[in-house]
Amino acid sequence: MLNDPFRGGTHLPDITVVTPIFLDGQRIGFAANRAHHSDVGGSAPGSMSSLSTDVHQEGFRIPPIKIVARGRTDDQVQGILLANVRTPKERLGDLRAQQSANLVGSKRLVEMIGKFGRDAVLGGMEQLQDYSKRLMVKQIEKMPEKTVRAIDYLDNDGFDTKNIPIRVKITAHGGQLEFDFTGSSSQVKGPLNAVHSITLSAVYYVVRCVTDPTIPANEGCFEPVRVIAPPGTIVNALSPAPVAGGNVET
Repeated sequence: MLNDPFRGGTHLPDITVVTPIFLDGQRIGFAANRAHHSDVGGSAPGSMSSLSTDVHQEGFRIPPIKIVARGRTDDQVQGILLANVRTPKERLGDLRAQQSANLVGSKRLVEMIGKFGRDAVLGGMEQLQDYSKRLMVKQIEKMPEKTVRAIDYLDNDGFDTKNIPIRVKITAHGGQLEFDFTGSSSQVKGPLNAVHSITLSAVYYVVRCVTDPTIPANEGCFEPVRVIAPPGTIVNALSPAPVAGGNVET
């Protein structure tokens, strides 16, 4: 599990659980889900303090860490987390639900391979990504080949920074889209900073909305989309910037 915003997470209440899937002793994929937990500690109930100036004030920060090994839960690791939240019974229930969801996903994939064969299923995964990429490229090729620019502002960060600019330059060319956020504000004191994964998610969402939302969402779908988000800015904040509101405001 992990929730570290600077290692693929979003903000601390979002805990991701990842489970490897094995067949005949070989790993064939992963099941993963991300859930927003109602409290992960920190200075304020709900772990969404508007007064945070440091990610450590926002809650319990979890690097990618193994919580289950060979089918057995590591109670010590889990205990450290539960000791740092305000609602440990609820957290335990939600974590168990996430793990169970992944087990269902693992079971279904193995069952699918049992029905259709390993090569057909794993090959189909690759074909689906290629299919999504082709459809997305066709959608982008319908757009005018040009560059456009836009700027918008956050009113303030809750402290002393006002009129915080977010700039983007979007270029469509050769079946590819590039989003360049160079010139956006440096990361701010208050908790409105977005980490890189949030900016990617926001861009990918917009691209799906303005192209064809029925394209299967996978890595291939977003391969023709490039995002430039300079480190240390409000769209690619660096530790220990506070980030609680980065994905709900910025």
